[in-house]
Amino acid sequence: MNMQRSTRKLLVLCGITAAWRGERQNAESVASALPLLVSDEDTRQQCEKIFAVLLDNRRLTQPSYSPCEELHRVLEETPTQPAAYRNYQPV
Repeated sequence: MNMQRSTRKLLVLCGITAAWRGERQNAESVASALPLLVSDEDTRQQCEKIFAVLLDNRRLTQPSYSPCEELHRVLEETPTQPAAYRNYQPV
């Protein structure tokens, strides 16, 4: 897919917003295109986890469940630096 990085990023953010708003069909469409939209493996895995949390509505009826806390927990478990920068040494 030959799209500018900013366009791909915007599509991913729109998908995450759709998932947050409960627009399942739109969110799942973007989530299924993540391999084409996000080239960095770690970043793609983070995006997939975000979509999984936001689209998992099985626990929404539980009084103690907070999607924001679940997102925080999931993102804490994953690396935050893209693979390209992980071994970067300043000159």
